Amino acid sequence: MSEYLTLGHMTPCDNFPRVKHYFLPHHGVFKNQDPNSSLRVVFDASSKTSTNVSLNDILLSGPKLQNDLCEVILRFRCHSVVFACDIRQMYRQIKIHPDDQHFQLIYWRETPTDLVKVFKLTTVTYGVTSAPFLAIRTLHQLAEDEGAQFPQAARVLKSQTFVDDIIAGADNVQEALTLQHDLTKLLSLGGFQLRKWCSNSDILISHISEDDREIPLSFQYSEQPIYNILGLQWNSTSDEFSYAVKISNVPHTKRSVLSAIARIYDPCGWLAPVVFLAKSFIQYLWTLGLQWDDPLSSNVAFRWEEILKNLARVKEITLPRSLFIERTSSVQLLGFCDASELGYAAVIYLRCASADNNTKIALLMAKSRVAPLKRISLPRLELCGAHLLAKLIHYSSNLVSNYCKMESVTAWCDSTIALSWIRTPPYRLKVFVANRVAQIQEWVPPERWFHVSSQHNPADCASRGLPTPLFAKNSLWWSGPRWLSLPPEDWPCSPFAPLDEDLPEVKQPIFNVCSSTVIPEWDLLFKFSKWSTLQRVVAFIRRFAHNCHRSGSKYGMLSSQELQKATHVICKLIQKISFKEELLLLQKEQPCTKRMQRLSPFIDDEGLLRVGGRLKHADLPHHGKHQILLPKSHHVVNLLIDYYHIKYLHAGPVLLQSILYEQFWILSARSVIRSRIFKCIRCFRCHPRNVPPLMGELPKYRVNPVRPFQKTGMDYAGPFTIRSHALRRTVPLKVYLCLFICMCTKAVHLEVVTDLSSDAFIAALTRFVSRRGLCSDLYSDCGTNFVGASTQLKRTIKNFYSSPETQEAISHFATENCINFHFIPPAAPHQGGLWERAIKSAKTLLIRSIGQTLLTLQEFITLVTKVEAMLNSRPLTPLSTDPADVSALTPGHFLIGTSMTAIPEDDFAALPTNRLSRWQTVQAFSQRIWRRWHQEYHHTLQQRSKWTRRRRNLKVGDLVAVHSPKTPPLQWCLARITKAIPGDDGIVRVVQLRTPKGTLTRPATRVFPLPIDD
Repeated sequence: MSEYLTLGHMTPCDNFPRVKHYFLPHHGVFKNQDPNSSLRVVFDASSKTSTNVSLNDILLSGPKLQNDLCEVILRFRCHSVVFACDIRQMYRQIKIHPDDQHFQLIYWRETPTDLVKVFKLTTVTYGVTSAPFLAIRTLHQLAEDEGAQFPQAARVLKSQTFVDDIIAGADNVQEALTLQHDLTKLLSLGGFQLRKWCSNSDILISHISEDDREIPLSFQYSEQPIYNILGLQWNSTSDEFSYAVKISNVPHTKRSVLSAIARIYDPCGWLAPVVFLAKSFIQYLWTLGLQWDDPLSSNVAFRWEEILKNLARVKEITLPRSLFIERTSSVQLLGFCDASELGYAAVIYLRCASADNNTKIALLMAKSRVAPLKRISLPRLELCGAHLLAKLIHYSSNLVSNYCKMESVTAWCDSTIALSWIRTPPYRLKVFVANRVAQIQEWVPPERWFHVSSQHNPADCASRGLPTPLFAKNSLWWSGPRWLSLPPEDWPCSPFAPLDEDLPEVKQPIFNVCSSTVIPEWDLLFKFSKWSTLQRVVAFIRRFAHNCHRSGSKYGMLSSQELQKATHVICKLIQKISFKEELLLLQKEQPCTKRMQRLSPFIDDEGLLRVGGRLKHADLPHHGKHQILLPKSHHVVNLLIDYYHIKYLHAGPVLLQSILYEQFWILSARSVIRSRIFKCIRCFRCHPRNVPPLMGELPKYRVNPVRPFQKTGMDYAGPFTIRSHALRRTVPLKVYLCLFICMCTKAVHLEVVTDLSSDAFIAALTRFVSRRGLCSDLYSDCGTNFVGASTQLKRTIKNFYSSPETQEAISHFATENCINFHFIPPAAPHQGGLWERAIKSAKTLLIRSIGQTLLTLQEFITLVTKVEAMLNSRPLTPLSTDPADVSALTPGHFLIGTSMTAIPEDDFAALPTNRLSRWQTVQAFSQRIWRRWHQEYHHTLQQRSKWTRRRRNLKVGDLVAVHSPKTPPLQWCLARITKAIPGDDGIVRVVQLRTPKGTLTRPATRVFPLPIDD
């Protein structure tokens, strides 16, 4: 037999006090997994072998770490007093939930003949893929639970922790001491202890024991300690960063070259010029076609040795950790980019200025990339460098803005073509350039890009590379151009001007070869959303032109004649574009096109295209007989229809069409007007229209045979008025009808309840299951008594199961007899149509039977039982006129074997046993009933009786009106969809809404999307 033991910290550690031991939250992910898929490590002491099976199938999903390494380093560099520490044995201090511990087992035996012992790991274990997430998730939970007492420490625990390392700081020693104390207290509440303390302040370390201090990696410069902080070396005394590159003496191959380059840890890109030379070299090796272990030739090996010498001297470079100066009043983010044939790079500086005009320029971040082997043009590489710079600025600005207020962001590039692309609308550019320009303009506005000469561009160092001796003394790289220290108004202004002509990568316009000239449409017509505004703007433009050319100037309000002339000008501009071919034919006195022949159009004295028609001698004004022709699809035509629709009190389509015909003749006016009126929000809200989603598929419990009442729906009906007893002058009482209906056979069970409380419903449910048997699932609407009963049952079952006396006896029985509650969405009675229809039938029979009579409780219960029998005798299938057919199939066949109203048969109890049918005959009869259910009833569920049209799925962000039966449609509240819940077929039938009063859940049939143009 296997022997189960426990490994790990089952009790708190003895070396520090523990207030609370944090368990890993149990999410139920491990419960239903096959034990064969769990982690099992088998050790054989004789063979010294092990087998490890991954836990990928049962990993917990969750949020990633909130900060990457660069962000941690950046925040770490923003304080004057900093410290670093880590959490002692963080994994071993977190217990796994007891239900999940059996998925971490170790099988052990000393010899192949020994019995296998099974050890259970009770804590988070190294080597499991999910272990880092589980540890970080527990720390975040600790910050949420106990963070109210220590808000600053909780923020550090959530945002400045990398696995088990904590790096934080403050602006002075007192704040750092407080933060250090709060962090220690907060982590001790979860059973964690901090150790490996190091800081640039001796006060923070003085009260820490020697065992809990970090041991320096080495000492330099008169015994100054050097610590390892997230892969970087930090001198706590001088508060500077440095680098250490280990060069191994191995044969020079492509594998060893890549291994040496990978050892250079530079997450912020401060060594970009030196690292770029190594990147270019490894790319050069790929072009030679060498295998991984092929030795390098003498020339190539000599070049690599020169690069190694440069990398070895990187340890001489030191960088100050702190970025800011005291009394900083303004902070600016400055970026440079450049490209060469080898690659492109970007570098960002932080400019801090104090109130006394003291300025500091600090290198913040840099990034370099080699050019692709498939050569592209140099302007495209320059644009890639600008795109890389915009990405770095977007990333850095979000980080810096968390600690200080940024005054401005400025970017420089030495390529005039790239800057011209950045200031060009993306739709005019080709795909490669357009995609990058669009992102650049999104992250950094085009007006913040400027030109800089190559000699003042520090990114030029990283795009070409520099050897370490020149790089270490290059002030242009470390501090940027000298003029950055001057006020911004004294920075040199480049004479750059955007290139408008012959700019590469710009799409050339495509002209129609059939037309002699291309008439551009005036974009002013599309800049307004109201006809009256467009009309007045054009009228003022005409007045301004009139005042410029003539002595008699016009001032004051616009006259009706000016507005009419503006209308003619707008219509003429539309006709020049939409009826270009017709105007050309009419000017040549040729027959018009076929689509215009019925209207007999002509050009009037003002150059307008008007309808000729047959009303020349009618007693009507000129504009009523010869209307102005307008196209059916144009922005201005839509504005015109909307204007008259609102002006004449939201007139209908027929009235609006007659009003427009007094001045304008719109092609296909009826369809255009109807489509515009449909998009009127006020009209839509007065008469909302909704196309319900496609009727869904029937659920499994409706189409698969199960025992009657195993899947049950329920609802309430009433109230009904009864008497407490048969005497006179009795007080009337109210009772309710609780209906249970089988979701498969439509069998009905009725119970009388005296109130709508949860206790009364549980009592009715108890009587129901006592007579009809336990049901596995109950379906209902969201009535308060049903929800309360569900909560009470769950609480009762949970307490009953947790009892030690009964747990063993019912552990096997509980899973088969636990009732699951299912609730349909609020305000969705169509999803419970089965019990709604049964409720209607039951109420109809009761009301017709009772009339105005007041029954006693016993009489009412008797009548309800008779109604139940009638409902269970309803045919499930249409009746047949053939006398040879058997009786119709009813729900009673599934309950008693025949209809509830069938005539009793003769008694065969006195007959001999040999004359009776055997038990197999009874079974065959039961199977025959279900066969009839399949053959006669099943196919009637196939067709959709309504909601047969497919519609656009509701999506997140749609603005809808929520149906409210007690208010007129115009007063229905507006809501925004926050979550769309699709069904198994991908059709959204339930949505979550955000309203001014809170969040609601409604079916798609109860929301009406507003006709808003995208």
